[in-house]
Amino acid sequence: MGQGLPRANGQTLGGDAVALLDRLQGSSASGGTVGSSTPAKPSPVNASRFLMQSSFGPTPGSIDEVRELGYAGWIDHQLTLPASLHQPYIKEIKADAAGPRIDKSYNLNTLDNFVHGNNITTPFARNAIAGEDQLRQRVAFALSQILVVSRRNADLEEKTEAITNYYDVLVKNALGNYGDLLREVTFHPSMGMYLSHAGNQKADPSIPRYPD
Repeated sequence: MGQGLPRANGQTLGGDAVALLDRLQGSSASGGTVGSSTPAKPSPVNASRFLMQSSFGPTPGSIDEVRELGYAGWIDHQLTLPASLHQPYIKEIKADAAGPRIDKSYNLNTLDNFVHGNNITTPFARNAIAGEDQLRQRVAFALSQILVVSRRNADLEEKTEAITNYYDVLVKNALGNYGDLLREVTFHPSMGMYLSHAGNQKADPSIPRYPD
């Protein structure tokens, strides 16, 4: 049985009552008990719930961090962290694939010496699981569900650098100005290929020709 919790009336709560209070503590905006304006550490349960919404899931370490810093403090700290990017990983494995450790005599198709599209999932998983900038990564993922570019488009299927470069635009702008992000997305080649406006010629009503 856990340690008892003394009350103002001299009684001591214990057992299930203490466990229930531990679950409730941290439910208010201040991190304190519901109905109280007194700041307090979020409970492990509420810290975990917060991390489920603001990261790719809680860990013992991140729960302790939220409890120590508080909700606002944790967010402020996340804003100071550098962005974990995706394209550098693709460039690295491309260089490795073309390097001396690859015996190209095993490759029967000389046109097949490239990094396949499935490889873009690896840097995503790495950053989602181990990236320090969890808030940025989670927001970037949410933005990718709104500002969609997909390798299911035949023009982008195997363009791993194009896809990861686009995703890094979301990562870099995830905690910034949404208008700036929209501008970068609009002019990104990957979005142009996905929406078919890449390479549009200037409008000429006399032909008539109108860009997408």
